[in-house]
Amino acid sequence: MLYILHQTSLLSQLLQDANVLSQSSDVYDNTEQLIEASSAIRSSLAIEGFNDLGTRLAVRLLMPHIAIDSDLRITATLVNTLEHHSPKSDAEAKGLLSLCRKLVERRNVRVLDGCVSICLARYLYYIDQRIPGGAVHWLLVGMDLEALVLCGDRPDWQRPLASGVCYRKLVEYFSTTSRLLLKMLLGEEKGASLFYDRAKEMVSATKDESSDTSHLAQFVPDVKLLEHIIIIAGAIVERKETTIVANSIISCLEEKPNDEDDGVVSSLARSLSWDFLRLAVAILEMDAKRAESKRLSDRSADKPISSFDVRGMGILLSTITVETKAHELKEKSAEKPAHTEEKEVMRMRLVLAEGLKRAFVAENAMKREARRRSKKSDERILTVNYHKHSIAEQEEAVRLMLAP
Repeated sequence: MLYILHQTSLLSQLLQDANVLSQSSDVYDNTEQLIEASSAIRSSLAIEGFNDLGTRLAVRLLMPHIAIDSDLRITATLVNTLEHHSPKSDAEAKGLLSLCRKLVERRNVRVLDGCVSICLARYLYYIDQRIPGGAVHWLLVGMDLEALVLCGDRPDWQRPLASGVCYRKLVEYFSTTSRLLLKMLLGEEKGASLFYDRAKEMVSATKDESSDTSHLAQFVPDVKLLEHIIIIAGAIVERKETTIVANSIISCLEEKPNDEDDGVVSSLARSLSWDFLRLAVAILEMDAKRAESKRLSDRSADKPISSFDVRGMGILLSTITVETKAHELKEKSAEKPAHTEEKEVMRMRLVLAEGLKRAFVAENAMKREARRRSKKSDERILTVNYHKHSIAEQEEAVRLMLAP
């Protein structure tokens, strides 16, 4: 049956091309024959357990008959075949996508939907297997296909690409992981080490140089957000300097213009601003304890302690003002009160004020040290005046000149 349908379809096409057979639907309906042949291929091979081979052969049969002015039923059958198939391996999925890529490059939206379905099937497979790197890879493959149809040669290609299914899935995946990992760092959730490893694998997948899709993740804000949270988590776990944590917090909270140069400003943190503020307050409280310990141990001559600089403190103060005002508006319009309590807000404001004071002290100390070094540099001995200075001063000048 399969052989007869396939050969009949090909023979009909040859006879029509030679004008031996008319294209009247009363004699042969080539479209119906193609659809029936593709269905027969899939069903007959599915019975034998070769679903993947049946799908591939059906796609190869339908592909040459899809054109701009072709019968839409052929395209619909191809897309239906792709959407109802879940590849068992990456190689099988790549083979199907390579067959359909030329149609996607011709901006065939319906075929794109079928290809995206293949990518999402592999994405869901890796999610079930808890392999986040593989899941991210297939979302990027889907974004690459969506870019061929949605973006074209547009200079503002980021905006149309953001409407794609795979882009939205990538944003959802990264934002959910960022939120959970940040909650774990604040002690509200358990399993931080497991999520930390998964998050690192996700970010590594976006930077895979062997992939042609790694550049697509560079402009996605949620990818940058997760990168900063990984830096924060790593610094906390490895007990590195708190300035590393502070810099990443400020990078997430600082409002910047977007890549489209349309005057819109936004921060990476977005809905996580309050959690980042809480983390910043925790860092400032640690600074306060260290400063108090230094004062009690009479080490006032040491470098002033401040993880945040004056600019960073300004961003923190601006963020808490915006967040508290937003919560006040929500409290007025919603039946349930906002989750922030007045005592907590007052405590955070007090901690931020103390942190701002330490930031000014640290900045002034740095300025004094810079002026001192500049003055010392100006006072260096000139070569022609060596004989006017003592042996010790001459040796010190030589040491400074030879120093790296």
